[in-house]
Amino acid sequence: MNQDFIDSANNFGIKALNKLRLNNKFCEAIKNYLSDNGVELPKFKSVYKKHTSEIFQSDEYGDEMKEKFEPLALTYYSLSNSKMIGGVFGDKEARHNTNYKKCIVPISFWYSRHKLDFLWNWRKSRIIRKKYKEYLSHATDENNNKLIEYYRPIHLVLTVPHKNGEFRGKKFFAKELISCFNALRRTPVWKKYIYAGEYGLEVKRAQSQINGLHIHLHSFLLQNPNYTVNQAREAINAAWRKITGNDSGYSGIHYETLYNYARDEKRQFIYEKKKVHTPNGWIDKVQIKKNYIVPGKSTIDQYLAGVMECIKYHFKPDAIERIDGEYDFSLITEVLNNTKNLRMYSRFGKFYREKALNFNNLDNNKGIDENAETDIEDTENIMASIDGMEEKLINPFTLKKAEKGEYRIVIADPNILKLDNIREGGLGTFEKFLDANNYDLIHAPPGHTIKETIRDFATGAYRAWIE
Repeated sequence: MNQDFIDSANNFGIKALNKLRLNNKFCEAIKNYLSDNGVELPKFKSVYKKHTSEIFQSDEYGDEMKEKFEPLALTYYSLSNSKMIGGVFGDKEARHNTNYKKCIVPISFWYSRHKLDFLWNWRKSRIIRKKYKEYLSHATDENNNKLIEYYRPIHLVLTVPHKNGEFRGKKFFAKELISCFNALRRTPVWKKYIYAGEYGLEVKRAQSQINGLHIHLHSFLLQNPNYTVNQAREAINAAWRKITGNDSGYSGIHYETLYNYARDEKRQFIYEKKKVHTPNGWIDKVQIKKNYIVPGKSTIDQYLAGVMECIKYHFKPDAIERIDGEYDFSLITEVLNNTKNLRMYSRFGKFYREKALNFNNLDNNKGIDENAETDIEDTENIMASIDGMEEKLINPFTLKKAEKGEYRIVIADPNILKLDNIREGGLGTFEKFLDANNYDLIHAPPGHTIKETIRDFATGAYRAWIE
């Protein structure tokens, strides 16, 4: 069997587990932070729901503690309820050996679609990367022009003037920023220059404490090729200034041809010296060399690398850590309190109703205008797609495609499983598998399929297996 196929099947599970462990680390920090502030979280959400008043000490503080800390508490329960469904294999050749091993090969994961979920953001990145590659490889406009060969690909960054950390009287102005962007997209100027695009909202601390938060939009655009990038930039800049009421020296817009970073044959970044304009004049600055995308000349891989460089900001939990590595719970709480149901990611123009770019069942655009500012937020647990997973299941002891009867389907807590070497030499990353010895696993009934197991888990019927 092809080694790349084997490595891919195994690495997916290991990477997913690493993301879940980041969730676990984050959950532990949330629990400790809340405890330090007088909020003790019970292990189970069902208990939490029954005793919310006592947990937030409503008799003493009214709704104050609940309003301040409940978003973090709900985040804790969303991110901590992960499960893994996998196939347990045993080494048939070593059953007589006292070191007989069993191991689990991951099949699917139960996780949340919460905006701060590490696994969901990673999965979303993989899904969208695949969607765009498949779509842009062949997509054409109504005149049969191939999109990647005709339109200019653009990376747009938008923010608003926020002197003293405020815009239109708000310190957290994400909704106001999105409203301004919606207004921009309705202008004749925008429709003249822009054919299609998508955007994602990012929230960070501003470098200057005086300016509060740095809330901005990253957007991937396809620009009408009948105009230069400079022409479109100047026109959109003028329209953006008018909409935001900006008469300062800071435009709040970055508009640049899509690019990817240059690397040498060893995949190391290539650096170059460039003159950069600053308030103090032109200076020499060393930075990574950019390879700009040229429609009709750049390859699909180069094009997609540029797209991913542009939209990578959508795939990481917002402002989840400080520079010193500690969690910035003040900012995290602010983000959670102010972005509930806010439409932080969307597509527009030609991309808006393009079914090929939908990446989950919430992203179907039914009955929602492309300029809508709110969306249905789903933080309930979901199961990663299992399409084709059983066909990709590898027996870790034979390194061959798994056959029926060689494995048993189980449900496990991914946070307690550990990697263990089960083979020696020459197999690279495939030496390591999840150790299935000495752990409490919930075994599915003999003959249960993966889909049946997932169905029983989703409905709670699996509890009958352990009674």
